[in-house]
Amino acid sequence: MFLLKSIGSAIFGRQDTELMKLPSGSLTRITSRTTGATVTVTRQLVYKEATLAVRRTDREFNYQLVCARVFEEGEDEVEQQEDQDENDDDALDDECAFLIDESLKFVALADSPTLSWFDPLSHSNDAFEFKADQTTPATIAAFESLVFASKYERRERKPHADASDAELNAYFDFLRASALNARTASQSPVKKPGGLVGSKTGGVGAAATATAPQMTPGPATQQQQQQQQLQKKKVPVVEKEKEKDATPAQRNSPVPMSLGSTPLAINKNLAAPVAPEGESIVKVVGDLYLYDNRVSQFNLMRESITAEITRTAKYEFNLTIADSVQAYISQPLDSSMNPQFNSHASCFVWLWKQDDGSDSVYPWSVKFADPAQEALFRDAFGACMYESLNKADFLKVKAEDRGYLVNAYQEDVEMEEAEDEEEEEEKEEESESEDEDAFVEATDNSAPGDKTAKITNLTIGHRDRSYFVRGHSIGVLGHPDADSVEYSTVINNVKSLSDNKSFTPTKVLLHDQDRSMLLMRPNEQHTVYRMDLEVGKVVEEWKIDDITPVTEILPEAKGAGMTPSRNLVGINHNSIFRLDPRLETKLVRSESKTYASNVGAFQCATTTASGKLAVGSSKGDIRLYDKLNVRAKTHLPGLGDPVLGIDTTESGKWVVATCKNYLLLVCTEAKDAKSSAKGAVFSGFNKSLGDQKPFPVRLQLRPEHVAYMGGDVSFTPARFNTSNGEDGEGQFEETSIITSTGPYVVTWNFRRVKSGKLNDYTIKQYGSEIVADNFKFGQDKNILVALPEDVCMTSRKSLQTPTKMLKSRSSIVNSPY
Repeated sequence: MFLLKSIGSAIFGRQDTELMKLPSGSLTRITSRTTGATVTVTRQLVYKEATLAVRRTDREFNYQLVCARVFEEGEDEVEQQEDQDENDDDALDDECAFLIDESLKFVALADSPTLSWFDPLSHSNDAFEFKADQTTPATIAAFESLVFASKYERRERKPHADASDAELNAYFDFLRASALNARTASQSPVKKPGGLVGSKTGGVGAAATATAPQMTPGPATQQQQQQQQLQKKKVPVVEKEKEKDATPAQRNSPVPMSLGSTPLAINKNLAAPVAPEGESIVKVVGDLYLYDNRVSQFNLMRESITAEITRTAKYEFNLTIADSVQAYISQPLDSSMNPQFNSHASCFVWLWKQDDGSDSVYPWSVKFADPAQEALFRDAFGACMYESLNKADFLKVKAEDRGYLVNAYQEDVEMEEAEDEEEEEEKEEESESEDEDAFVEATDNSAPGDKTAKITNLTIGHRDRSYFVRGHSIGVLGHPDADSVEYSTVINNVKSLSDNKSFTPTKVLLHDQDRSMLLMRPNEQHTVYRMDLEVGKVVEEWKIDDITPVTEILPEAKGAGMTPSRNLVGINHNSIFRLDPRLETKLVRSESKTYASNVGAFQCATTTASGKLAVGSSKGDIRLYDKLNVRAKTHLPGLGDPVLGIDTTESGKWVVATCKNYLLLVCTEAKDAKSSAKGAVFSGFNKSLGDQKPFPVRLQLRPEHVAYMGGDVSFTPARFNTSNGEDGEGQFEETSIITSTGPYVVTWNFRRVKSGKLNDYTIKQYGSEIVADNFKFGQDKNILVALPEDVCMTSRKSLQTPTKMLKSRSSIVNSPY
């Protein structure tokens, strides 16, 4: 240890950025995936020639492990000329850096010039190995000790030279054993537990715990023997020693001071939370992490904590994170937590709001001790969330729907649709390369219309026109070519025929090949107004009967606005019906269905290209219809959050429902077991899906991104991109989903979502709240965005991945129109 301190002092005392460097080696990535009792390990050569170094950062006591690719002569010039897919999260740059922290699990492998570590940012629990060339065991050992010393300095916030030899020896042994443990665990299958067991009190099951199953040991390898010997050694309890002299403020801090000051500067004067009393539903063990947006990673804050959910009252639950000393987090379960589970990484990520009046939001994560505990906690969490949001017992839900509800919180899901993703991505990149990555704005300086009012609606036309509502006026935008928008005209002073009073339209729908626009008036649910766009005024008032209100109108089929079709579909809180403007009362009673009041208020609806109907309710459930005068063929239960908007693909295979904090994506097709045809499927619009419902997918922003964006998410209705009508029947396939929240427009790559990459979204920030947004008709390359004062068009390629957005703090777009 004296030699280590001497070398360490010489290295750490220098002002060089790189403290030590291994000049030659290769980098390999190892991915382990567990399926049942089988572990599949994939090894990928990342850099054939590379260097590995420990680099000093601009923050005291913080260091990085940096692996850089070494190019052969002329190779870098060739690489720079090739197009790169910027959205490929799995690709590494020519240099990859890892913050040296305990979560890195760095270790030198025995009898090999190989250094191993884990990527804390990887949700698939990736490991890396650097195999050094032409080096000695002493050099490898010195490099390992340097990394361990860097971890000590980050943890203790002081030079490692100030520590005693005994303290460093014990800490280094602890790091080595912990890393070897993690390496062994990542390659060991763990059996997942069964479902929840109901308690006598009804609803969610009683308290449960999980332990790792006993594995039958095989012959111990030299590495395992070394690990067992290290585990017998005493590990220093640095926290306990420091807590004896800690101030009350330090003891009550949400994060132990011995682990370093919290990256996000949580108020140290806050008292430790008091966990509420109640019935324990589930209690599991894990490690607690906090996200630091300055280094874009989760940092280990406390090992061996318990995550417990308790029932505090009927349909009310609380999450408590604690250890044997105190509680660190206590918060009620609700949708604002933005919860995400990842079974591959055995972790749970969520948002916690600081209760000190600052409204600060922090992303926390619990990495469970093993996959069994993650599965147990996820099942209990899903059941408790259902009861909390629906105010109903989870065990009263149909057995066929329980898995559907619980699995909605899982981030890494296996989608039913398997596609040749690489081929599809190549096609998409090829088509996108033809577009300029430019922001296009209209020629006028401000949106026309009533300057005292704000823009409240945006409607995309089918005939090179788009429209927006501003007070009593309707602005008309033209699209002279595919990539531009310009002010065309304004229709002022929208008035009704019956009382000649001006009004601000609340609902707007283009009709009859964009020759007409249907409007609805505030507080008037029995009349639809038809405006002739060529004349520029309301020319008809369609009176529905005095009994049936209309809260939403939509075309009878997706794309019907491009046809002479006049019929519509209408809904209210408990009815669906067809509207025919040729009839005196407009409502077609033979094609209507009314439910009892306990179904939950119908809030929104959409149609497929063939006229099938999907309806979303205030309870969050979705109903699929093939006809309007019969009960729904399929009922998809809701998670409990109201559906604010709904859309389907043209074929009806996919439905996206918008809730406040997330989008719910559901496949409406299932395998037809009764059909003899290979690969036969049936649609939930035509036949009940029953127990064959595909698990829904929650598309949501990752908690760490939500924290950066201010902590509050409120999505506008999400939409698929649309066909321009020139594709052959059944040939069009949607590629993107668009929505917005606050000043951010967000798009998901739908092709990648279908292959299981749920976090493949891009973002662009504007200077004010976004009112509405949608793709330009017939494509997904350009986006129209309505702001309170302006309307603009931007290229989808100008949106950034969240990682790039976090790095570039100057990405706010000024009002462009």
